[in-house]
Amino acid sequence: MQLRFRTLLLIANLFLLALPAATAQQTAVNTSPAASSSLTIPTGIVAPLTLVTPIAKKGMKAGDTVTASIAFPVTVGDQIALPVGTLAEGQITAIIKRAKKTGQPFVQIHFTRLVFANGYTSDLDATDASGFSPSSIVAPLTPSEIAMQPAAPAPAPKPKGFFARLFSHNSSSKPPKILIAAGWQFQMTLQSPLTLDAASVASAAATPPK
Repeated sequence: MQLRFRTLLLIANLFLLALPAATAQQTAVNTSPAASSSLTIPTGIVAPLTLVTPIAKKGMKAGDTVTASIAFPVTVGDQIALPVGTLAEGQITAIIKRAKKTGQPFVQIHFTRLVFANGYTSDLDATDASGFSPSSIVAPLTPSEIAMQPAAPAPAPKPKGFFARLFSHNSSSKPPKILIAAGWQFQMTLQSPLTLDAASVASAAATPPK
């Protein structure tokens, strides 16, 4: 009888010793960070962009799709939220070939989608700050900079006779004249908060842009 009592007492002691460890393990599981945390960019954040899609003088209109890329990383705290090279896709909302006040072309874009380097995508609600035109983004070249530009190639002689008619027929598909070239830099402003998956963004930041 005494032996059985000692055995039961020993089992009870072992159970009490194991209980704190099990409780601590359960607490660790419950307080561990979520596998997929979020990252929110607040409204009003301005992101610098580089135009990827050239905007032609003719043919392009409101509703056409335009692509730009993040030119400088946008951060939230100490985390990169929009890595360099992330693509911003949107639609033209206004296009003026020659604005009355400036005499320069003017384009406004509403960006609706982000495409990160690793394939992660997100909806977006942002516009270019107030429209943009080449003259308001890049200063004109100085005379010395103009002198360093490569000379334009001499035009090829025009064919005559039958070949002239053939050339005229085949030259109908000329490349479009560009209103604003790819490479122009401007800014977009977030119109509403943008919530991203932090793990996907971190992966994109570690992925070299294509």
